Parts: sequence; C-alpha cells; structure tokens
Amino acid sequence: VYTSSGHINQWSFFTQQNIRFGDIAGINLGVNVTRISAAIRNPVFLNPRQQYRDKGNFTLPSYQASFYVKPTATTTLYATYDRSEALNTGVFGNFLVWGPGNGLNAQAFHSVSELYEGGAKWDAIPGKLFVSATGFVQYRDTTPDTNGNIARVRIRGIEAALRFQPNANFSSGLNLTRLNAVNTYIVPGGFSPFGFVPDNKTVFGDSNRLIGRPGGRYGVPGVPKYSVNGFADYHFDNGFGGELAVWYTSKFFTNLSQSVVVPGGYQANLTLYYRQPRFDLAFRIVNITDQHNFLNALTGGEFLQPLAPRSFQAQFAVRF
Repeated sequence: VYTSSGHINQWSFFTQQNIRFGDIAGINLGVNVTRISAAIRNPVFLNPRQQYRDKGNFTLPSYQASFYVKPTATTTLYATYDRSEALNTGVFGNFLVWGPGNGLNAQAFHSVSELYEGGAKWDAIPGKLFVSATGFVQYRDTTPDTNGNIARVRIRGIEAALRFQPNANFSSGLNLTRLNAVNTYIVPGGFSPFGFVPDNKTVFGDSNRLIGRPGGRYGVPGVPKYSVNGFADYHFDNGFGGELAVWYTSKFFTNLSQSVVVPGGYQANLTLYYRQPRFDLAFRIVNITDQHNFLNALTGGEFLQPLAPRSFQAQFAVRF
C-alpha cells in the first residue's frame, strides 16, 4: 500500500532542574515524556481486502544529565549524557507511512538517539580569546524501511573552536571537526548499494534484491571526515565593514561500497556591509573562486547535489 491518510496526536511533559554548588560546579537534569496516538488507513482501494487500517499508542521517554566543574575562574570542564526517543517516519516530514504488513511501523515511533559528550572551555584572555574542545560519541537510529530493518549510526567526533576579538571592531573565529561515522549494522538497500559500475554485469537500481549484498558494518555515505571553517570580520566606527568566511571539507564517498569518491572542496565568501542603528546594507560574493562543490542529495544513494557557483547577492534591512 502506498496511499495513506492518518493523524498523529501528541502530548508531552517536560521538566528541567538546574542545581548549582556556588561558582564551582553544577548539575542539569531533564526529563521528557511524550505520548503519541496515531492512526492510518488506506483511502484508495480496489476491493475490500485492500482497505487496510491500523492504530496504536506509543510512549517515548527522554532524559539528559549534564555536570560541570570550574577548576579556575576562566576554565570549565563538563560531561553530558542524553538519551531520547522520537518519531522518525522518514520521507520529508513527520507524517505516517506504511510499515511491514500494511500497518503502523512501531520502530518509527521509538527512534533512539544516545549521546556521550565531554569537553573543556577556556577563556584564555578574558573577553578577547575563547577556546573550547569537545569529544563525543553518538548513536542514532535511522529511519526503518518497509521490511522492518533499521540501521544504527555511530558517530565519533572531535570538535575544537577558537574565538578571538581583541577589540570592538575586529572579530574572528575558527572551527575544526573530525567525524568517524559508521553504520554499526545495516542491510544494504536503497537505489544502488553497489554503486554505478560500468562492467556490464553489476546490477544497480534493484534495491539489492538481485545481488544481495550482506548486512554488516559500513561507513556512512556523504559524511566527510574533516571539516574546517573560519571567518574574520572588521568594521569601522562609521558602519562600513567587511567579512571573509572560508570553509573546507575533506573527501567523502557516495555509497556503501565506496565506489565513487567526491574530492575535498572549499569555498570562500566575501561580504561588504554598511550598518546603522535603523538599517543595514550588504553586498555578498558567494564562492569567490567559483569552485565545484557537491553534497550527497540522498542518504545512501549516488545522487550528488551541486552547490551554488559564484554568485552575487545584495541585501537591505530596515528596523522599525
């Protein structure tokens, strides 16, 4: 069944408590409980046997805990644990789709996300130079398919940030990220899990039914391992100013078999502006060097989306 009509009713209860121990440490605790009632039916059918319908009630608990300690007045160490369950029907929004056996897919109502994170923040030069570093491990359920299979993604990441603002006229920042993203177990599906191989024998477009690539651990397509972005902004006291922003991402593959690799890309954007209390005027050059950059258009598929070529934008804003 492909056609569907249905409804989702959702109620949530949330509480968050912050406990501080002077200026030295603190604990943040949060709990959320969501109750969902859902119903689905087939409004288009040729005979009574196709008049499928289903309904169900689901409880989704979520909770998080964070702890921080300040060994010095300008340094903070923290640790966070977060586990949440959410509705994840996929497609392009939270509307109902059919699951196995032409009924509601209970897995779509218990999509689990689990986060372990720890980091440090340091105000190296108070009010001028700020540094932070974070390490995390996140487990996240992907959207279940119509056969009841559900893949779990594990992402290990390290992030670092630097903010420098020596005076009121100049500000800058730099962010670095390293990600290791894998499907801890996935049954290959989608349009072409093997990738497009012009050898006159490798089948594609069969959703893995003919070749039957085995389930297991695979890297997550479309996720570059390294990324860097930074900016520098300077404005004069009369309101004129400019900002240069640059980003870089390392290479990534487009499918589970890693048969197609997109090389690393970068982009630079320049903004010139004039700002006053009542209005702003800005002129922006996007992708100054006219680089050819791409993103994965579909998760797990070899469809690439080109990013914008060199373009020019103008913006005017008025505050009343």
